[in-house]
Amino acid sequence: MNVGEVVVRNAPSLYLVMSTDPRLLSNPDGEGRWGYQALDKQLEFSGAIPKAGKDKLFQEFLKLKESEGLYGAFPGALKVVATSPDHASVEGQFSLSDKIPPANYRIHCFVLNDGKVVDQKTTAFPVEMQGMPAILAALAYDHATVYGLVAIIIAILAGLITGLIFKGKGAH
Repeated sequence: MNVGEVVVRNAPSLYLVMSTDPRLLSNPDGEGRWGYQALDKQLEFSGAIPKAGKDKLFQEFLKLKESEGLYGAFPGALKVVATSPDHASVEGQFSLSDKIPPANYRIHCFVLNDGKVVDQKTTAFPVEMQGMPAILAALAYDHATVYGLVAIIIAILAGLITGLIFKGKGAH
């Protein structure tokens, strides 16, 4: 039962955040520059906002996005690895959900010293379909008539095969 519609603005379609120091993402009393605290300041809700208010709505929004694999916070998941006396690299990994829509995303990396940003890097992160899903998507969007005919033929064949397999079983 729908009791109203809520519109969410300024929400990224993909939001996965990691840190070397767990306190950056999990400190509820922090200044809120990183992680879900920063996201909470960015989002705007309008429409039928429940009596519980924006905070409850934000928590439910996060639960939904996390269940889809589109949002995630991973405090302490990044590791600093010294590559030489003067240089270090940062390593981290997470699994991507199959629900991530193909698009060009950006990865932002911030280097902090005493809570202040001393360096930052941004790089492109393209997500594309590969294999059979890419073929089917291209067929559906670029050749809709052929896609429709192939779908009908597959449905007819599946029905015939099912009929042959269960031919002598009788109706229920």
